[in-house]
Amino acid sequence: MHRTLVSIIAFLFLTHSFAETFVLKSPDGKNRLTIKVGSELTYELQRHNKVVLDHSKIAVQWDNGLIMNKEQLTIKKVKRGDKKGSVKAIYGPSEKFSYAYNEVHLIFEEPYDLYFRIYNQGVAYKFVSRLNKREEEKPLKVIGEVSTFNFPGDPLIYYPQTKKFQNSFEENYLPLKRSAIPPKSLALTPALIKSESGPYLLISEANLRSYPGMFLKPTSTGLTAAFPKHVKKESQEFLGSLGMKMAVVSGMQVRRRDKFLADTHTDREFPWRVVMVADDAAGMANNNLIYALSPKLEVKRTNWIKPGKVAWDWYHAWKIPDTDFKPGINTETYKYYIDFAARNNFQYINLDEGWTHNKKLLEVNKDIDIENIVDYGKQKNVGVFIWMIWWVLDQEMEKYLDQFQKWGIAGIKVDFMDRDDQRVVDFMEKLAKEAAKRKILINYHGAYKPTGLAMAYPNIINREGLVGLENNKFSARCTPEHNLTLPFIRNVLGPMDYTPGAMRHVNPQKFRKNWKNPSAMSTRVAQLAMYVVYYGPLQMISDAPPYYPQEALEYLSEVPTTWDESICLAGEVGEFAVMARRKGRKWYIAGLTANQAKTFELDITKIPGSSSYNATIYKDGENLEDIQIEKRSIRRGVKMTIDMKPTGGFIVILE
Repeated sequence: MHRTLVSIIAFLFLTHSFAETFVLKSPDGKNRLTIKVGSELTYELQRHNKVVLDHSKIAVQWDNGLIMNKEQLTIKKVKRGDKKGSVKAIYGPSEKFSYAYNEVHLIFEEPYDLYFRIYNQGVAYKFVSRLNKREEEKPLKVIGEVSTFNFPGDPLIYYPQTKKFQNSFEENYLPLKRSAIPPKSLALTPALIKSESGPYLLISEANLRSYPGMFLKPTSTGLTAAFPKHVKKESQEFLGSLGMKMAVVSGMQVRRRDKFLADTHTDREFPWRVVMVADDAAGMANNNLIYALSPKLEVKRTNWIKPGKVAWDWYHAWKIPDTDFKPGINTETYKYYIDFAARNNFQYINLDEGWTHNKKLLEVNKDIDIENIVDYGKQKNVGVFIWMIWWVLDQEMEKYLDQFQKWGIAGIKVDFMDRDDQRVVDFMEKLAKEAAKRKILINYHGAYKPTGLAMAYPNIINREGLVGLENNKFSARCTPEHNLTLPFIRNVLGPMDYTPGAMRHVNPQKFRKNWKNPSAMSTRVAQLAMYVVYYGPLQMISDAPPYYPQEALEYLSEVPTTWDESICLAGEVGEFAVMARRKGRKWYIAGLTANQAKTFELDITKIPGSSSYNATIYKDGENLEDIQIEKRSIRRGVKMTIDMKPTGGFIVILE
């Protein structure tokens, strides 16, 4: 009997040792996180006492023998903590991002830690590999990582499906039931999930540094992370290597990968895995969790960093009607863009592909006098951005950047990374650091989604990584429905260079792609509204200058690109969105709708500030290229009804 009792006690002790449970609640009490450390490590998330993320396994395998299996999950110490505060931004959709969280820090007998935080806006966790004195300064390879996301039932997932790890990061967010996702498919992050119990989840990552980015694959119960492995060999695409000058065939292709994910070191933090949560779509658009988890500022002086608007050449293929010179890639054309920018308070122009040899950045087009253009811009207070392919810049980065600085270049548009393996993630951070030393801004195209690096290096002034307006040149993917997924998915993570401003509108049923004369499926007012609905510190003025009516130019000359406060007032994914943003004492409220007309009732009691305003209202006319402008007074307590036409929008400026 005594021996049996001892056995039972021993069994209970061992069971407890391998099945420890930790529970955390968010500061507002709406989210509940349960972490279990047993034969494996799992976590569960509840919202309003309903499970939205079921028991989901996490693990990391390192080449020093650590694999986080049941023999290596011995907790040495547990620390709990809480914190609240705010992150001050150099610029952003808001001047600061408030946060509050409760945290559990698990310190294992093995040399790694695990942090879990529960915020009002979601949950995040990260691994930390501790320096082991027996292996001091030893490199560490990450062999694999497990990060699963299991959902109750069969939720709707906005699944940005892609074919392979090397891609342009430009996919539509198409809604699919979990059970309908192709079994062997691959998807980008972020991905949005509408749980069966109601709340939305957005899966992504923060503080991605010297590590591959996260993709997703379907499982029978949800999604699981997938990562591009470390690059062993890369070479230029075949057609580009033969001498074809087109950038699209000059990319750097991965030919072979290693068997591990990352080649790193033993004393470092790994990226945050993030699941944002909100009760509705508007709440998700207001979620600032990625900003709260971003790295700290690493640029000492930032007063030279100037957000603004850019007169862009490539979208309309240099097709400028009614000029007394031959428009194209030449000095006279870019002086024309500078004059256009200066007249309308636009801070920059952009020289896109063609200003130089794609693979020899200092071999400038014979029709371009780059120093003349830059000097002319300085006389007009207009800076110059120049475009280039990433791997060409990377070959002699410091040499090229030194020359750009000597020329007086304001910024560089770096393109065709098309990867987020460790090699490219390292390149993008290295370039941000080197460019900041020379006071050069960066607009990343052909790039993965933001993970907070621009908070450390705010000279990363904008970023692509989405299906943007340029698609009107070569596809029909930039639909009104797609445009209404972006505020609730991609733009939640950080700035996006959608490049709005198309002034040539056609009905979606009549839309045809056109490389040289592109049109858009959204009205002129909708295109203007995008400068408020979408956040991007560097906003393109995309169409040819003569196509902008005077009322559009007056609006574009004053609309800000960074904000002191932002509030999504209402919206549904793929249907409509209404965003309010403040700069100083002036509010800009803008709405977009997809293919259905929408009536929105504006109640300024939801807008912090004055009891009454003078309002300037922009609406679509009967002809959907018309811009109607109305001025009126509006006071607190009186609601304003605004009708949006299909594929249209509105803007209300309150002063």
